[in-house]
Amino acid sequence: MKKTSAAVVVAIAALALTGCSASQSTDDGAVQRWLEERAESTAGAAQLSGLAVKPDDQRTLDGAIAAGQAVRIDFESPQDVTSVQFECFGAETMDAGVYYESGSGQVGTGATDVRCADGPITIDVGREPLSAIAADGTNAEGLGAWSVTVR
Repeated sequence: MKKTSAAVVVAIAALALTGCSASQSTDDGAVQRWLEERAESTAGAAQLSGLAVKPDDQRTLDGAIAAGQAVRIDFESPQDVTSVQFECFGAETMDAGVYYESGSGQVGTGATDVRCADGPITIDVGREPLSAIAADGTNAEGLGAWSVTVR
């Protein structure tokens, strides 16, 4: 697997470049600390994190990755994944987007509505070994941050 820390650095670099957009109800420092705590976690095989963005009907996964709004990790060889957990902070709700590639092609979960205060939710990615995983989080106001733990 490519170094997970590289993906975390990319996500934190994106945070530093874009800042916490229009965070009116959440302290930007609290969002930054939450993201840093997730980046330091060693609980899973991979950790992806980033800032929430506003939904965009024209948005594609590749465009979101290029814009630094979604994070992708490519595994060196297909990995057996037992669970993928999405959690968010700094917003009441967030739409979780988790996309993954296996021998069957690229699949996405679509937008799964998550109540951030309820804690992490588990996203079903099937049982086939995965070659890559990508994630993003959207919120109507673009508030908060998200994190995905791959186990």
